[in-house]
Parts: sequence; structure tokens; C-alpha cells
Amino acid sequence: MSVIDDILRFFGLLGDDPNVQTIAPIVNVKILDSVALTGIDKGTTLTLDALVTQAGAPDSPALQNLRSMSSTLVFGWAFVSVTMADINAVIARATAEDSTYEAPKFDHYFEVICPVGFDTDSLVTALNAWTDVIEYSYTISPGSDPAVTGTGNPLFDNGQQGYLTAAPGGIDAPAAWAKKADGSGLVVIDIEQGWFLKHQDLPQTITLLEGTNESTSFVHGVAVLGEMVGIDDTVGIVGIAPQAIAEVVSYNDKPPSKKSVEQRVHDRIVNASNALAFGNVMLLEIQFQRFVGGVTTNVPVEADPFVFDAIKLATKAGVIVVEAAGNGDADLDTFVMNQGPGRGKKTLSRSSLTDFAESGAILVGGCTSVFPHKRWPGDTSNKGSNFGSRVDCYAWAENIVTCGWDQNKPTAKDVYWGVNLKDSAKKIAFFGGTSGASPIVAGCCLLVQSLRGLLTPKSGTGKLGPGGMRSLLSDPNNGTASFLVTDQIGVMPDLKKIITNEFKP
Repeated sequence: MSVIDDILRFFGLLGDDPNVQTIAPIVNVKILDSVALTGIDKGTTLTLDALVTQAGAPDSPALQNLRSMSSTLVFGWAFVSVTMADINAVIARATAEDSTYEAPKFDHYFEVICPVGFDTDSLVTALNAWTDVIEYSYTISPGSDPAVTGTGNPLFDNGQQGYLTAAPGGIDAPAAWAKKADGSGLVVIDIEQGWFLKHQDLPQTITLLEGTNESTSFVHGVAVLGEMVGIDDTVGIVGIAPQAIAEVVSYNDKPPSKKSVEQRVHDRIVNASNALAFGNVMLLEIQFQRFVGGVTTNVPVEADPFVFDAIKLATKAGVIVVEAAGNGDADLDTFVMNQGPGRGKKTLSRSSLTDFAESGAILVGGCTSVFPHKRWPGDTSNKGSNFGSRVDCYAWAENIVTCGWDQNKPTAKDVYWGVNLKDSAKKIAFFGGTSGASPIVAGCCLLVQSLRGLLTPKSGTGKLGPGGMRSLLSDPNNGTASFLVTDQIGVMPDLKKIITNEFKP
């Protein structure tokens, strides 16, 4: 396999499945709020002439340049799986929770789907020059799974789930189980690309709510679900919150009339927000590529302007969003937004009072599995965990035993990372990266909500909202700090401490 093939496969442009197609280049376009648009809803498309008419835009050199670039330029509404009524319903929930929240004009969010190989950079430049109508535009980054990490250095006995054990080693899930907390009545929606849903240790009630289930990501998605909701039975592994209801949403679409995959993370976040009630959990198993310190690397998805607005809407509506920090080995405090309204600002740096942009999500970094925990350094094929003041919590990013899938035995239902799943060199493999860390923290969210229904909180009643949950899980008194202050990956939750500190005896 060539290095070029590896790069293409990483971006989803090449897969082992011959049916996997290339990813369509998409340019996201935000129309100025001052432009009066009417009749925008699911399925709306506007030709360039139609947009000019709606906007009442005068002729200009910028408009002429756009006409010369493409006579068939079409702007489609950027939300394809929800209606404007769906979005307005989530906005109503958000403003009911926070009267100060001012929703952006989501009917002004559009996309231009381009042919594979099209020069989107030139189109973005031309669109951004059309200042009579366009607030900003940018080419979206292809989304990727935040690393499936194989290692050959097992740190625990075959089948042992060390990330569940008592602190300081793990999160001490048994402390919550002993109080009968198991996730009952709660819902978690996992947003990524693909899942093997027939595994023997997964509930057979999990459904795909939206998008295309990509087989090239089966091995990733099944592992994530296993960590959170693996069945409590006499075989295999057990999930952190085995009685929680899990659903999945893919951010990939394969329109039957097109040859390429279309990715819309922002749309799927709003879709999931519409399906989740207050206090339930959304997990974002996605990373994008951006420049950090002059180097292209992986960053959390809220670095995308459309995605940021979608996450903020979700958290304002009371949905707890858990987001992978990404495997970029990058100091997120040095990240500078290069597009959208935050252009030129350090939007991921809490230390920058003027630049920081608050999405409300819980951002999760990764650690080594052995105590004292350190920031996960990565391995020969993956960069280490991102870090910085924006990262709230961390969990294991290596040596995770969970459900697996083997492309060489695609119908096998009893494959497990760290047990009988082997890499191409036939070495024992484990799940990890911030992909592995994020579902551990999502599972903690589910158990904390369960505990609040079973025990008496010392303050407040009912389910925690996004702010309350993030404050609780990231409190150093409620978890295990990383070994080095310079790690900047937050706190690993300790459910035993949380029970002691947050609930009455």
C-alpha cells in the first residue's frame, strides 16, 4: 500500500470497500443577515440569478466574476435532513433555557456542491469578494474518525476493561453501578460515519436515524458503541451505561444520482438535537483538519463555523454534547480561526477573553492507560491528543478493550478489540485515540444523570444541563488530574468521588 493510498484512505477518499466513493467538495456559504430571503426550507435551491433577485443585489465586478466562473452555480440550503420548523423548535427550546441566546439566521446557511476536482479555493475567493450578499464562505474539510489506534503493548489481562476500574486507574463505573445507575431512560446519539450494528454485545434495537452507514468505519463505530452501551450479560464486554438507549447518525450521504459522498456534520447535529430531550447526550466522533502553528493537523469539529453554530444551538437547548478534541498533537490555544466570523481569532483559547468562542460542548482529550496518566503521545500511525485550556476532560486513549469488527470476517459477531481483533501484521490491537476517550466521558454523563434520578443531589434536582454537567465532570475535586500540569487535558471523571461530593449520604 502506498503512502498516497494511506492519505486518501485517511480522508475517506479511498476505502477497502469498492463501493465507497469519493467525497464531494462542498463550499459552505453564509448569506448576510441583512439580505431578505423568503421561502427557505428543506430542499430549497437558488440559482445565482435567483439569489441575485431575492437579495436585490446590484450588478458588480464581483458578481460578474462569479458568473464567469460558473454559469450553473446553485446554492442549496445547508440543512438537508431537517426542516425550518424543526430548527425553530430547537431554537424555542434554547431560548426557553437561556433567554439571552440569539439564534443565527439558519435560513441564511447555504452550500454549493462542486464536482470532484473543482477549484473550490477560487470559488471561495470569488464568493467572499461578493460583499453585497455573502458574509463568508469556505470549503469544508472532509470529516474523519479520530483514529483507530492499534498497539502491541497490552497493559491488562485479556478481556479486562481497565478504563472502568477504580480511580486513579479508571473512572470507577462499578461505584455508580452499585447505586443501580445504568443509564436507564436516557438516550445517547453517536454521530460519526459507520457502525457494525449486529455485534453480539450491542443492543439490537440501535437504529440509524439519518445518513449512510459506511462499512469502512464499522470497526470504529462498533467500538464506540461498545464502550457506552455494551450489553451486561455473560459474554464479552460491558458498556458504561448498558441500559441507555443508543441511536446513530451518519454525517455522510450517498445521493443515488451522484457519484460522490456528501458530508454535512452541521446538519446532523441539528437533526440529533431535534431528537434529544433536555439532559440527553450527543457524541461527536469526528475531527477536521486545520492549520495550527503553520502545520496542518486534526482539530475538534467546532473549529468549523457552521458546526460551531449547530453545537451551540444544541447545548443551549439542553443537549449535552461530548466532542473529541482530536488527534493532532496540537496546542489548541494557538489555533487561529481562518474562516467565518471568528477569522483571525484564537477561538479555542479560554485564556483569550476577546477571542474565545463558547460552544457549550464538553471537549475530551486522551491519556495513557497506566497511572500516573499523561497526555496520550500517539503512536507510529497517529498523532497524540490535542490539548489546551479548551479541553475539559480526559480518559484512556489506548489499550481499550471493546466491541470490534474484522473486515476479513465481516459477518462475525464476536470480535473484540484487544482480544481477537488483529491488525495487518497479526498483532493484538486495542481501540484508542480521542475516539476511545470521548465515549468514556459520554458514558460518565449518562451515569451521572442516572445517579441524579436515584440519589439526592446536594444542589438542584432533575437532569443536569450542558453547563452543569461540564462543570461537574471537569471539577478537579471530582476526578483524577493528569500527571503533568503541562498536559492540559483536564480531568478524568471519578464516579466514586462524584457520588461522595455531589450527592447526599
